[in-house]
Amino acid sequence: MRDALKKAFWKYHHEHVSGAKKAYERDKLMKVIKSTQGQILITTSQMQWTNDVKLALINYETSGSNTALRQCKKKYLKKVESYVELVEKQ
Repeated sequence: MRDALKKAFWKYHHEHVSGAKKAYERDKLMKVIKSTQGQILITTSQMQWTNDVKLALINYETSGSNTALRQCKKKYLKKVESYVELVEKQ
């Protein structure tokens, strides 16, 4: 998913086309982003969660303390609760 997003944004930013074509491509990209906000939220949240857990596991491996893992769990439980509240409000 990360590679697909990089390719899509790289293509938008590095195409050598006229200004009108770039504006059209930008509008098309913005339309896709606005129509898939939920998917973008889920994807970026998963990427951040993976990175945070990786760092917590590295910390556990080096220090032997599971404090970082507990803090990570607590942080993401709060995030999930806030996401559930947002969904329930709608």
